[in-house]
Amino acid sequence: MRSSFPFYSSELLSNDSHLAHLQSSRQLSKSADVIESNFSINTSHRRSYNICTNESRGIIIQYAAVGLIYGAIPGTIYPFLQNYYNMEGDEIVAARNLILLPWSFKIVYNFLTDCVPIRGYRRRPYLLLGWSLCVAMLLLMAFTEVEAPYFTDPSVRFVVPERYTHEQEESIHAERKPSASKFIVYMMWTAFGYVLVDVTADAMLVEVTQREPENIRGHTHSAAYTVRSIAMIVANCISGICFNGKDYGGTFDFFLTFPELMFAFAIFLLPVFPIAWFLVYENRFEAQPIRHYIQDIWIALQTKFVYQLLAYKFLSGICSNFTSVALEPMQMYWLKVTPFMEKIANIFSFCTIAVTFFTIAKYGLQWNLRRTIVGTALLSIGLDSMRTLSTTWNYIRNPWLWLFLPVLEQIPLATSFILTTYVSLEIGGVGREAALYGLLTSVSSLAEPVGQTISKHMNAQFRITNKAIQQDPKDVRMQITITLAIKYGAQLFALVWLPLLPLQKQKTTRLTAGRTDQVIGLCTIGYLLLAFLGSMASNLVSVCTTG
Repeated sequence: MRSSFPFYSSELLSNDSHLAHLQSSRQLSKSADVIESNFSINTSHRRSYNICTNESRGIIIQYAAVGLIYGAIPGTIYPFLQNYYNMEGDEIVAARNLILLPWSFKIVYNFLTDCVPIRGYRRRPYLLLGWSLCVAMLLLMAFTEVEAPYFTDPSVRFVVPERYTHEQEESIHAERKPSASKFIVYMMWTAFGYVLVDVTADAMLVEVTQREPENIRGHTHSAAYTVRSIAMIVANCISGICFNGKDYGGTFDFFLTFPELMFAFAIFLLPVFPIAWFLVYENRFEAQPIRHYIQDIWIALQTKFVYQLLAYKFLSGICSNFTSVALEPMQMYWLKVTPFMEKIANIFSFCTIAVTFFTIAKYGLQWNLRRTIVGTALLSIGLDSMRTLSTTWNYIRNPWLWLFLPVLEQIPLATSFILTTYVSLEIGGVGREAALYGLLTSVSSLAEPVGQTISKHMNAQFRITNKAIQQDPKDVRMQITITLAIKYGAQLFALVWLPLLPLQKQKTTRLTAGRTDQVIGLCTIGYLLLAFLGSMASNLVSVCTTG
């Protein structure tokens, strides 16, 4: 799902696990029952869960910790990479893509936590592994030397380069990018850690929900995702207040440096280690044949419903996530948006998305999918084009208009996202639901970095650099307008793939009963694998060969 600002919302929407707290009790029970039967877990030996027990609290705390770090790491890109290091727009897009890419590994993590127990446990060891990787990367960033900022004198930031005095030129520290590249790779590995925790916690949460009494089933599920959303808001508040110093494009005289902020978050996460082991309940589990899991995936990939839905999610997702590399530099140089302002808008975006999700879950499940998606796409493009074009041509360059129009834009974006994702829940074939849903969410997560990578390479044909945006000539405005036209054109083209979706989620039954095709199944594996490897390689090259 696309979001032009501030990339938090797209991350939030691209992670399908945010939908979990909106699933009905019936769907949650069904998924849990399948997992139980598929892996022969003896529920008679398991205690019933209650949201007030230590076990439930242990899982909810894992979600709180994931929300904290998931809200923090992507939130450092604008103040640290854009403002502090003054990286180019295409490098910022590459950095965001690399941090998003671990979400594409959800199917791998699902496989590990379901089929490869460690010393008889499927969940707790993976929680500890994920947190160990995450904290190790945070500490590595905390103790890695950060070079001087690009603008050692913050007052030079908004001076047009051709008007630099000799002293101002001398104050610029241009050799900054090799150091920045290291931090991007560290952030990517941090994301690998918290995504592993998120996937493991999701698997446990489904089991917990199934063991709740029927009259309160889903309460723990809702509580977990509510806590996670609150933690993401807390992370934005911390970053907005503590990371708003002048070196980072802010206005505060007091601030934490990037290493200090990473060290603080590492300390915040330390208590989750004992909690993950002692407050998370799990029975020992006998390993099941791996071939059964792989066979389930392969059988599903051959069915018309699955390969058609995967094709829609991937192809439409690529088009919907086209971007312009000029957006972040425009936000910095033309609008002078501070990290504090950005975080305030992020918080409003989170709240808007949450309200939209609950509203659609209550009133919109019977809507015509195709008509709704067309309407929401047109509304979203209209709102976004108003702010980008008016800013590009200097009709209105207001930072709050730039920040808060996308907050409204989250309403159609979230509406389209949740309705298409509900189709994914109508998966036929008992015994394959858990594995297949992991595959569908992985493909959804993969489409965003692939789409942004393609648009980044298309934008490379234009002279859109930080210096060019600072100078603000007409020809640069025109080139930015062309990149925006490409962006909106691709997003309109995403509607071409709508025939792959049923009109309503109830009509997926016909597709699930459709024919199977091994050739198309193999082709599906091929194009997804190529897209993943190509996106990762392209973005790694972008951030590691600069300077």
